[in-house]
Amino acid sequence: MKEVHADPEDYQQLAKRCVELASECSESTVAEALRALALDYLRRAAKLRRRGPIESRQGRHRTGRRNRLAVTRS
Repeated sequence: MKEVHADPEDYQQLAKRCVELASECSESTVAEALRALALDYLRRAAKLRRRGPIESRQGRHRTGRRNRLAVTRS
């Protein structure tokens, strides 16, 4: 399975969409969850901007281990 890396602009767009959906949502708990998700996306975008280009980290964590995603199939 190919790993997909989002860049800061992707997270910015996701955050913007979450805010738009939250403003249109009539259910307050759903709107609150969407705003929380938007905030998380904005934090991720800021973190990526501080860390630099994806090529410099190439799928590694701070520990230096490769990033592995567990895939379960039904």
